[in-house]
Amino acid sequence: MTASADPALEHYRHYAADAMLTQTQAFAREVPGVRAAEDVEFLHRLRVASRRLRTLLTLFGDCFAAKQAAIWQRELRRVTRALGDARDLDVQVEFLDAFIAAHAVKTQHAGLARLRLRLRQARETQQRQVLAALDRLAEKRVIEAIDTSLRHLRAATYWSAPMTTPPMLFGKAACEITPRVHDLLGYEIYLADPTRVKELHAMRIAAKHLRYTLNIFASIYGDALDDPSKATRKLQDLLGEIHDYDVWRSLLADYVTAQRAQRFTEAQDYWKKLQRQQVWEGLVVLARERAG
Repeated sequence: MTASADPALEHYRHYAADAMLTQTQAFAREVPGVRAAEDVEFLHRLRVASRRLRTLLTLFGDCFAAKQAAIWQRELRRVTRALGDARDLDVQVEFLDAFIAAHAVKTQHAGLARLRLRLRQARETQQRQVLAALDRLAEKRVIEAIDTSLRHLRAATYWSAPMTTPPMLFGKAACEITPRVHDLLGYEIYLADPTRVKELHAMRIAAKHLRYTLNIFASIYGDALDDPSKATRKLQDLLGEIHDYDVWRSLLADYVTAQRAQRFTEAQDYWKKLQRQQVWEGLVVLARERAG
């Protein structure tokens, strides 16, 4: 893409290129570890990088040809899906190991060991799916193509970028942050009902999307987004634990039900605290004020 004469637009594109290059590099850095499959954290970090890169492509897709951005999104989605299925199994194995170590009596060990074996076998099968998705991505040179485009974009816009953040970028941030806050708030009613499993899981995803968006724009706000980001992360973690317990409830009913109830109460209390502190309202006001 050729450079624009508009300094604000140049700064916008340069910011997008920098943010996305961070994620292409993070993605490439984790691939060898995922292929070796010696530590589950490589896969976890690669999944996060793939999600953040897709979020950035959605936010800043206007910096690229629409057809090209759509192809990149489609290919990355395949990888994210395969990584997600593998990550779910890793989490289940970790949960089961912790449960066996802390709570299971000896008479349960044989049955739990068989369950763990089935999970490990499923994970080995899913690893083949992960490798196939990574092979396809490498064959099509998707990450290399994105990285090259971003480096060209950054080089073309570097010298004309202004020293101060233009209102255009704050406007973009407001347009992305505000609807994600409203999306999260739309799930508030389900914190009154612990049986709304699907809705609480959707609330966790909404919190995750908001957190990714806050992380993307954090640098232009100084430290103003630190507290909302931490609050969103804690809420996401609480809802994530609730979801984990929902997954396991049918297998480890008594223990999981009690632990889930405790986490649900914690999530309720934490949400009320955030409401008292007017975290979400303050975030929307901040985004709108900076947008001018």
